[in-house]
Amino acid sequence: MKQMKVKKLIALFSSIIAVLLIVIAVLLFFVFDEEGEKQKADENSYNDAQVGSKNIIVFEAETMDGSIPSDADMKFVQDILRNRLDYLGYSEGTVGMEGDNRFLVGLPEYDPEVVEILGQTAELTFNYAALDADGNMIPGEVVLTGTDVEKAEAANEPVDSSGESVCHVVLSLTGEGQRKFAEATATAAKKSEEGTNVLFICLDGNPISWPYVDERIDSNEVVITLGQMTGEEASQKASELASLINSGRLPLKLVEAENR
Repeated sequence: MKQMKVKKLIALFSSIIAVLLIVIAVLLFFVFDEEGEKQKADENSYNDAQVGSKNIIVFEAETMDGSIPSDADMKFVQDILRNRLDYLGYSEGTVGMEGDNRFLVGLPEYDPEVVEILGQTAELTFNYAALDADGNMIPGEVVLTGTDVEKAEAANEPVDSSGESVCHVVLSLTGEGQRKFAEATATAAKKSEEGTNVLFICLDGNPISWPYVDERIDSNEVVITLGQMTGEEASQKASELASLINSGRLPLKLVEAENR
């Protein structure tokens, strides 16, 4: 009888141990699977930047207050880096992200001047219009910069006596920005006969808007309308334009961390 009880106890303990081993195995699977997925994600991010590249430059993004950059800010800076590579003639260059605040930029070779340009803060400027050799309007002399703008907001409300609501962007200028803008609009308005009464709004030298100016505007709030756009298209464009302008005055600082 005792022998029977001993055998039953051994069988019971064996069953318990087997169950425990299965539980431990399952837990270990999920732990290692999670780590593997994380490592795989990091490797994919690295490989995205490594394709066709001999050098990987790692930039760390820093906010003004030391907090972790938002996903939206990181995505926007990634697009800025992509545009800068294209502008510099590195269409084969690549831009990936790693972790919460790292960018991996792939280049055929390491060029310190290119790296310096890539790491510069996104620059917002307001420019007079100029004419190129073919008579096309292009951004000319800079008259305001991002430091002259306090904020930009998308809005949908009346902007004239008609009372009709339209999508537009409202710029709030600093005191110095208001003075510069009044002077710039007065100068631009005088060029209406030649058709160059335009102020270009540029980010990193690339035009994002080019409103026509008909008169001197002396106000700390400036309205940028969107031409013939209406409905959802106008609403989306206004939000995008406000975001672009704000990004030029709320930069993420990029610091070169390593060269792989």
